[in-house]
Amino acid sequence: MKAIKDTKRLSGLIVDWQKVVYSAAGVIPIPASDQLIITFHKQLLQGDVLIDDGVHNLEGGSYTKVLMTAPHNRSYDAEANGMIRVNNWSEAIAVVDRLAGK
Repeated sequence: MKAIKDTKRLSGLIVDWQKVVYSAAGVIPIPASDQLIITFHKQLLQGDVLIDDGVHNLEGGSYTKVLMTAPHNRSYDAEANGMIRVNNWSEAIAVVDRLAGK
């Protein structure tokens, strides 16, 4: 697996052919296709945690809501609306680990 050396030029996440996502947090494995769900209405999902930068995707769901900070949601009061705000994937992984009791 090749590492990306110039992470400053990354403007998001890059999917490698070996099913890995590179981010500032390091390497995050992508689930197998039989474990991946793509949907427009995320509130229909039944799960433990949803991490998203879109407030509209987190509102109304029955999961723990983790709001990833982005320019379009910086002024949104996540805590007042029952969400946990994170600023990067390292923080998101730490939240999931804490919720899982790790």
